[in-house]
Amino acid sequence: MSKLENIIHVDFTQEKREGPAIKIKPSEPKSCSHSNIWVDQDSRKVICEDCKEELDPIRVLHNIAQDEMFLYQCQTDVEALYAEIIKLKKEEKKLKNKIKNAKSRLKDDR
Repeated sequence: MSKLENIIHVDFTQEKREGPAIKIKPSEPKSCSHSNIWVDQDSRKVICEDCKEELDPIRVLHNIAQDEMFLYQCQTDVEALYAEIIKLKKEEKKLKNKIKNAKSRLKDDR
């Protein structure tokens, strides 16, 4: 028995596929943003008040946490910008005083 007798020849060029073997159905765009939610403590359900769809409570909690993180970052940015404005206003005041003093010295020198 020859070593080549157990080998099966497979020609991959014979069958051409259009695209991948496994395709994912694109999800339909949602018309509702689920921004008005209702929490029913008794049934332990979270429901969108606008479209009445029952929502995944963990996903809703995750979205709220993301929003809170974004708002915290915005607040931090605003505070940093406000501090920078105060710093720049102080610098502006110093520069205006320097200009005023320089003008005054020029008048005195004449």
